[in-house]
Amino acid sequence: MTDRELSRRQFGKQAATTAVLGSLVIGGSDSKSIANSSEDPAPAIAEPIPPQSIPIDLLLLEVVRQMYPDRKLTHDILREIRRDIRSDLRRAKAIRSVPLHNGNEPAGLFAAYHPEESENPQD
Repeated sequence: MTDRELSRRQFGKQAATTAVLGSLVIGGSDSKSIANSSEDPAPAIAEPIPPQSIPIDLLLLEVVRQMYPDRKLTHDILREIRRDIRSDLRRAKAIRSVPLHNGNEPAGLFAAYHPEESENPQD
């Protein structure tokens, strides 16, 4: 595998890491307010996110946004990308729902080309 290719396991780890880091950024508290509080601060470790709590399309959108940061990615463009991701996920789910067996393969018909006598004058 090259550096640019990811296995499904590596992608899942990155998506989970992105989700956890995103929840820390969104739900995390300000470090100044923790320092000023009189009570003992809780450790800054995020609770593990249950697998189904964040939609996969949002996780994938966040991966795209982080891998390809650009100022031109407005909310409207991100909304369109999310719509495309949703349709791709629906399409993939439909394809996965078809059970396949070892004997299933494309129904291609192979016929070797045999030139006719008049086309191949070797005599």
